[in-house]
Amino acid sequence: MLSTPLRLALLLTLAAADGHLPFAWPSGLPKPLAYYWFNEGSGTKLKDSMSDKADAGYIENKVEDQPEGKYPGETWVNDPFFGNVLQCGNTETMAKDIVRLEDVDYGSSGAFTINFWVRNPTGSDFPDREREQLFGHGDPDDADCGGTMCPHNIHVQLENSGDARTMVTDSDDDAGSPCGASDTDGTKGILFDDEEWRMLTITTKADGSKGHSTYYDGTVGSGIPDVISGTVGVNSKGCTDNVTKSGEYNGGDPINPVGLIRLCGRQKGGGVFDAERYFNGQLAHFSVYSSAMSADDVKNLFDAYKFYFPQADTTAAPTEAADKVDDDIEQSDARSGAMMAACLWLTSFWF
Repeated sequence: MLSTPLRLALLLTLAAADGHLPFAWPSGLPKPLAYYWFNEGSGTKLKDSMSDKADAGYIENKVEDQPEGKYPGETWVNDPFFGNVLQCGNTETMAKDIVRLEDVDYGSSGAFTINFWVRNPTGSDFPDREREQLFGHGDPDDADCGGTMCPHNIHVQLENSGDARTMVTDSDDDAGSPCGASDTDGTKGILFDDEEWRMLTITTKADGSKGHSTYYDGTVGSGIPDVISGTVGVNSKGCTDNVTKSGEYNGGDPINPVGLIRLCGRQKGGGVFDAERYFNGQLAHFSVYSSAMSADDVKNLFDAYKFYFPQADTTAAPTEAADKVDDDIEQSDARSGAMMAACLWLTSFWF
């Protein structure tokens, strides 16, 4: 007869996802405050599956940045790995668009995690690209300090090198950089300019220490002080890069970016977007958390996606992945029935 812990473990393993999340959530991982699958396949409304709000997010465009002043329309892609995915921008139609998601208070305690999947194919840049803004959250119209390096801001941008640069400026950081943010700079970022889907994770320290970490496919690739120590030398503000005047690393203090979360474009003051910083690429499975994740947590989350979406394994050939998508669709009902039968069978041993 199965032990009670083993029966419970099997039940939890076999239990189907509740519809809010794409799979039964790994034990020990924090639950997201908001989760966007980005799998609508058409239209401009984007659903937050945690709140079940169908229009919690939306795709927006600025007419002044469109070819001949007319928006060609949003782009959805039938991806062989994730199924329907959202594509920001389109170099064929020259459409430039922005994703906006409802404001979420995820960092007021000082701990947070942001996680999403990105595909940035080589050669997909707009002709006028200066650099690309992948993620932004914070008030660009702050009367005292509007901009990327102001308190209560988080930004990820793709530099001309193809690296992802992460900048986190929390509540007690001085405006401006260096010395005012936890910044991975443009030379120690993570390469994103390739053909593959990559999971990007930005998190504060699970042990409560200062700094932040940026993970690339479940492995830390940049961050303070993971990769960048901050010992660049004393600057004019009396501190070293990424280190406060008191000698502590920046990052890990309470942060409350306000306003809508933005993906795929850099917003300046007055609702204007930088015409040369639009991102052209694909997004899937965006989520935010009010807890930090450890290295093991991030790896477990990455492994869970790879287990549930084996077609997202970038080592698989696209044709094989597409066949697997079809097989998964055909077998989904059978799996659900089998899991229900197994759960019923297991519960019969409880009494």
